[in-house]
Amino acid sequence: MTDLPLPNRRPHGLFEPLNLAAFGTCGLIVFDQVGGLAGAGAGRLLPVLATLVLFILGFVAAQKLSDRTAQRAALLLQLGAALANVMLVQSGSGPILGVIVAAQLPFLFGMRAAVGVVALSLTGYGAVFAWEWQVDRPWFTAAMYGGFQAFALLTARLAHTAERQRDELAEVNAHLLATRSLLEAGARDGERLRLSRELHDVAGHSLTALKLNLELALRLPDAEREAKITSARDLADGLLDDIRAVVGQLRRHDGVDLAPALRALTERLPGPQVELDLEPELRVAEVGQAEALLRCVQEGLTNALRHSGAKHVRVSVRRSGDAVQAEVSDDGRGPADAVAGHGLTGMRERIEEAGGRLEIDSPPGGGFRIRARMPQVAA
Repeated sequence: MTDLPLPNRRPHGLFEPLNLAAFGTCGLIVFDQVGGLAGAGAGRLLPVLATLVLFILGFVAAQKLSDRTAQRAALLLQLGAALANVMLVQSGSGPILGVIVAAQLPFLFGMRAAVGVVALSLTGYGAVFAWEWQVDRPWFTAAMYGGFQAFALLTARLAHTAERQRDELAEVNAHLLATRSLLEAGARDGERLRLSRELHDVAGHSLTALKLNLELALRLPDAEREAKITSARDLADGLLDDIRAVVGQLRRHDGVDLAPALRALTERLPGPQVELDLEPELRVAEVGQAEALLRCVQEGLTNALRHSGAKHVRVSVRRSGDAVQAEVSDDGRGPADAVAGHGLTGMRERIEEAGGRLEIDSPPGGGFRIRARMPQVAA
């Protein structure tokens, strides 16, 4: 039995289809038990209601909290409330709460731990069936409920696997799209530079030679051709000025435009909401520096997706003096969980190799922040 990796589970919406099914099931259980205890008095009804309320609160907390330890504590609260409910009221609906617990286990525990929690739950059910309910074949009854829990556990495991693989594929796809955009920008930048040099070296020199030849022709004694030669010289001057203007325009756009690559990286990325703050027409002087900045942003987003439990991430890329500064900040956990990771270490090495520097800290309001500063921004 192989445990799946457990990246930090992002908070889920309460009104997702599976959660709505769980709430509906809880509502039916409340209706069944309250209806069955309607004439039993408040002394017996209130404790039963308390167990059901605790279970629902634990379920809501497990969906909304972002810290895995807190999510696990909420799940164990549900388990305790479910066992207490079975002890307080003899109803066939009570053990169904254990099925809801089992369906959440693969998202918060490894498979071995999840099976252990189910075994603990069934042991508790069997003991209650034997000594409190005093039913015939109590362990057989517990095993039947265990079949439902096992089905829910395995189904949830498949859902967890599909969700994890979907997120990984979406993340890889976003990275590939960003890399493709960066390569296209680098190719366009190299082609612009090649064309500008060719225009200057070939057409510019040719027109300069034409101008010199025409100036020599002006010295000829043929007065009838003087007006046409003068016109040709003026045309050559104009063409030379036009070519110089084109070369200057091309050189003003030297550098790599990071914006398309960053948008491709964030638009299809699963997980937290991403806010992009990009300076218009910002270009990075070299492809290597642009790639280092892109990978820095990519690693910051990966950290927010897999480790920090963030709901919102802000990506900012702007000029700062004679350099460009890329910053990724989120509202998840602070840097204590990720500072020693290989991803951040490799990112620091990549930024420093490209001539920049990297800072990692926690903003005043909490969360995680990565800031990379790279010199030589193309104007």
